[in-house]
Amino acid sequence: MKIQIYDGLPFTKVTLKHRGKSTEVDRVLIDSGSAGTVFDVDELAKIDLLPDLNDVVHTVFGIGGTEFVVEKRIEQISLVSLELKDFPIEIGAVDYGFEMNQSRH
Repeated sequence: MKIQIYDGLPFTKVTLKHRGKSTEVDRVLIDSGSAGTVFDVDELAKIDLLPDLNDVVHTVFGIGGTEFVVEKRIEQISLVSLELKDFPIEIGAVDYGFEMNQSRH
């Protein structure tokens, strides 16, 4: 796994697959104290990965303060050779004052 440090925080790259579309997301924050992984709603909208009425809303607390996120199950998330299927992610605003969650698809 390739880890890069930005603003003193560790980041990596993952690939998300959902409903036949995929995107590679750079600068995903590695947060060992987090119960989930939050991705930028605007970036995931580029592959039509959007919240819907069946998704669960959670309140999370962290570097951005308190925010609401939507839990979504995706087809697959990949990190180097590790592939996890039917994986829960969280989708939110991700406006923390530094660059993260940039996708390439």
